Amino acid sequence: MAELSNRPPLQRIRVCGFGHAVPPQAQTNDAVERDLELPAGWIAKRTGIDQRRVVMPDQATSDLAIASAQHSLRQADQAPGEIRALVLATSTPDHLLPPTAPRVAAELGCGAIPAFDMAVACSGFVYGLVVAEGLARSLNGPVLLIAANVLSKRVNRRDPATVALFADAAGSVILTPFPAAAAEATKTPTEPEETSLPTGILASHLESSGEGWNKLLIPAGGSRQPFDATSFKQQQHLMEIRDGRAVYRYAVERMVGCAEHVLAAAQLSSDQVDWWIPHQASGRVIDEVTRQLRVSPQRVVNVVKQYGNSSAATIPLACSLWQESGKLREGQTVVLTAAGAGLTAGAVVLRT
Repeated sequence: MAELSNRPPLQRIRVCGFGHAVPPQAQTNDAVERDLELPAGWIAKRTGIDQRRVVMPDQATSDLAIASAQHSLRQADQAPGEIRALVLATSTPDHLLPPTAPRVAAELGCGAIPAFDMAVACSGFVYGLVVAEGLARSLNGPVLLIAANVLSKRVNRRDPATVALFADAAGSVILTPFPAAAAEATKTPTEPEETSLPTGILASHLESSGEGWNKLLIPAGGSRQPFDATSFKQQQHLMEIRDGRAVYRYAVERMVGCAEHVLAAAQLSSDQVDWWIPHQASGRVIDEVTRQLRVSPQRVVNVVKQYGNSSAATIPLACSLWQESGKLREGQTVVLTAAGAGLTAGAVVLRT
């Protein structure tokens, strides 16, 4: 468990330039239900998802990551050559070796910067924010954080538990130093009290529960169980949800628990939060966490119905869509929560 709060007033790290990329092709529930001979409405009733975005056969994670990063760079008015480091949160790299992040950095024109992958499943973006914040501070420059997944190539087409849920997408953001002195200089004498609060990450909480490692996994392809003819025949190179109820309970319990941790650390009540942006695990998970946190549904960002579950990419995708719509604006307080395979979980309070 790691908790970071009470951050020093100097060199706050500003979070800016949300971007996203999704494939144009939408896979509807009707098509999946026909293929699996499921009754009409079966998927939406259980997941809250109407459709999911899926890549074309020749597209990979890096393609979505690059497109999303380009969107972030435009939004932040940042040149690729100004980026000091790149972090890619993904469970579906282009290859097992090499990592995908260096290729993304090269394609973007970022130069010989540090670039690496992070594999923290659905919690990857929240973990990545904490890592990228530290890098931005230590390198004293902008860090590009991307979360991208092509899960459609890792689902079992005959398994409704995975094919109905998972999707392809990328989301990204830039974290850049914004010294407190500079923030003071930008204030006007009439600026309201609440807008003078620190920008960036106000509190974070990360944790894991490794005894649940086998609840949601891709069994084959690692050093424990390498690919072979048997594993392919048994489709062990594809995703398996071995205990859906346990994963659901963990996601709900830990997203609630992590949100409570960061709100307490930031000395905020839920009423002071403008938006709660959860990992878009499923409609049922989001609804239950909303109920337990007693958050007004009007302050919950929920895009799972249109985009499905793209693991670590869901939170930055939702942030970018909300910013694009004009609803997520500067000076707002946002809580991000995630939980997923590993098992892992985390939450962040940030000020936009």
